[in-house]
Amino acid sequence: MNFESLPNELLLELFEYLDAAHLLHAFFRLKSRFDNLLCAHFQFYHLDFRLLTKYNFKIICEPYLPVILDRIIALHLTNNDETMNMSKLLYTRGFTLDEFKHLQYISFYRTRSCNLLNQLICECLFLPQLTHLNIIECWLCDNDVDSNYLVNNIWSLPQLTHFNLYESIINTKFFSKISYISKSIENIYIKMLDSIPVDLCCLIEFTPHLRCLNANSFFFCSKPTQTHSSIISLKLDYPEHKLSLINLLQQMSNLLYLTIKTQFICINGDDWKKIFLDYLPNIKVFRLQMTNIFCRVKNKEEVIDELLDSFRTEFWLEEHQWFVRCDWSPLINNTSALLYTLPYTFDEYLYREPLCSKSTVPNDKTYWLYDRVHSLQYFYVRRPTNDLYLFRGIFPNIRALSIHIPLIDDLWSRIPTLHHLKSLDVVFIRDGDLVYSQLQTLFDRANHLYSLTIGINASVQVDFSKLKSTSIRRLSFLYKMLIYSQSFDSVNCTTLACSPLGLQCKIHSIEVNNINISNKKYR
Repeated sequence: MNFESLPNELLLELFEYLDAAHLLHAFFRLKSRFDNLLCAHFQFYHLDFRLLTKYNFKIICEPYLPVILDRIIALHLTNNDETMNMSKLLYTRGFTLDEFKHLQYISFYRTRSCNLLNQLICECLFLPQLTHLNIIECWLCDNDVDSNYLVNNIWSLPQLTHFNLYESIINTKFFSKISYISKSIENIYIKMLDSIPVDLCCLIEFTPHLRCLNANSFFFCSKPTQTHSSIISLKLDYPEHKLSLINLLQQMSNLLYLTIKTQFICINGDDWKKIFLDYLPNIKVFRLQMTNIFCRVKNKEEVIDELLDSFRTEFWLEEHQWFVRCDWSPLINNTSALLYTLPYTFDEYLYREPLCSKSTVPNDKTYWLYDRVHSLQYFYVRRPTNDLYLFRGIFPNIRALSIHIPLIDDLWSRIPTLHHLKSLDVVFIRDGDLVYSQLQTLFDRANHLYSLTIGINASVQVDFSKLKSTSIRRLSFLYKMLIYSQSFDSVNCTTLACSPLGLQCKIHSIEVNNINISNKKYR
């Protein structure tokens, strides 16, 4: 069938599956009919330049960008190692951000210069509709002066309501240098790459309309000076210590939603009850994940029972119907235990077999569906015993999985489907036909798997020719634990380049023994 003979309704449906930049490149000014369809499809344009090459960027910017400047509402710019410095290319083509008058959302990725980012933010000061700012994987600690200007320019954006700072590097004084009171910011999400102690009190003080705060990386708060009644939702990961957490909660008398992840801070049910009664009388939803360490404890299960009993009072079971579960390993050398509210609402879970579990739920057969977990680390230590309290959780929506291979049969009862799996980290503990057979079965079940990271035990040699997948496009041998990382010589590079996985992958990340290795088959 001729493409032009397709009805408009079907063409508009097809447009939904294509990126805006590629649609413009393919159809704009081709025919008046397509121009009209594009206008109908894009009431406003979202332009994502993160995965464009310099060539395609040039093709799009020169003929199309001037025509649609006043219709763009979302823009994503990056200095990605795999593409180009798109913000610089915009400048070389004569475009500045203050020309995008209807821009509402802007994201900066991997900008390594605080000074450059500050220049871009200054241009955003003239955007009357900008409400969302995302700074992702950026370097924001060139010097104190640049950091000071940057954070205050962000807080000066006139209509900004949402500020996201994700996996970036900042210095310890970044938020303490705020001196401008934001009149508009209501939502702040901060997830730092490194654990940097930062005082949240200064941030809160200069954001009087803040309603939702989500922060991590050992953020703490000094002694409160006033109550911030505007905040109704707080998500906090790993506060530095118990007193810091209590000091922060004292400022939020109108808090409705509280999510806390702690590590090495044990707060039992009686202590949490006192916090709620004294400081948080309006709390409606409480989600907790608390990692406890039981060192030098002769009877770990007895201590866990005592902790669970503090959550079995009338306040927990009847007034609020808040139930908790505690998971722990029966192995003597494993001293940690994980206590959390039910149902489990966190994105990540670390599973080490064998695993025991107890809860305060009247019927312990409920709440075994962990459908909110998208990232799972599943490691086999020892075959499970016939313990009455074995963990029975099921993870049906995994998108990122870390495993050791060979696998145990119990894996498939825990993960019934891999249809959502995008990223896999696998460590080869040993080789052999069983290993390749199990991994191939996993590949066959994960038909949307895109990224594969391989870790290799020093005594194992992986035969890449035995691994096949129709979907994997990113392959890495830079495992997060250095003991499982492998360096490549010219023979390894050639073998990998000629393997089915090596030929089909678009991105390879490896460490080479000799920087002078050159092989036309491997790029």
